[in-house]
Amino acid sequence: MEKQFETPILYVVFNRPAVVRKTFSLIATQKPKKIFIAADGPRTKKEKKKTDAVRKYILKNINWDCKVETRFLDKNLGCKMGVSSAVDWFFNNVKKGIILEDDCVPSKSFFRFSEEMLDKYEKNTKVVSINGYNFLGKFKTKDSYYFSKYFNPTGWASWKDRWFAQDKNMKDYLEDRKTDRFEKIFKNPIERIWVRKAFRDGLLGRIGSWDHSFGYLHFRNGGLCIKPKVNLIENIGFMPDSTHTSGNFIDNRFYCLKKYELEFPLIHPREVRVNSTDSRKFFNKILLKVFLKKLFFLK
Repeated sequence: MEKQFETPILYVVFNRPAVVRKTFSLIATQKPKKIFIAADGPRTKKEKKKTDAVRKYILKNINWDCKVETRFLDKNLGCKMGVSSAVDWFFNNVKKGIILEDDCVPSKSFFRFSEEMLDKYEKNTKVVSINGYNFLGKFKTKDSYYFSKYFNPTGWASWKDRWFAQDKNMKDYLEDRKTDRFEKIFKNPIERIWVRKAFRDGLLGRIGSWDHSFGYLHFRNGGLCIKPKVNLIENIGFMPDSTHTSGNFIDNRFYCLKKYELEFPLIHPREVRVNSTDSRKFFNKILLKVFLKKLFFLK
């Protein structure tokens, strides 16, 4: 009998049948024992045909023995609440797991890497999350992975206790703005300005993203995000019908990265601490992206 993947997987989908056909086939190769399918509701009657097609395709193609849980919404919650509440639902049912949205194309090694990291660092609460996506593409290190202060929601994994440790209303951020905490966390003043703006936009609803409060949990408590030395997730979400990235050629250039495979057994870092080189390179790349978007008058 072929071995099944032990770690539960949450698959978050919406209205893109073509995208789902590409990404779900890779999940299916792992034959997870537990799979959770979360689908936001349609915004219009016309869109309902697409959301129904996505749900029907997934259920039809779960052709292995496993426990299937579904959360198919009738009403649309939007990108922020739709994903965030889906992750709540997932972690109300499991202690640890992998989260993939429909536009995340994982490499084969992403699954094994995530599972090994979830097991190894389960009791080390300083480690808050595991990323499959590496914004740098490739990072030069002899180790298989390293620790970053930056979380990215493009193919990730975590634990129930870490997820529910965040304050979704971000009262802690509002309090920290009145103190010198930001100066202590972000020594670079330009980085500090960028981070403040990102969180302010999230709080004011200028960005429909769900991950600001979870990202801030990393910063505030010195939490760590594990990143593989090579990118393990290809992002195919930059399409004409995308909510946030439609027509944005700069985001497309910076975020649509080639995926690679990791070699096993993994080589582990000696110390569990932030890699300062990653932080510097990450922010420099972000800064360049922001500059180019301003130059081309893009949001």
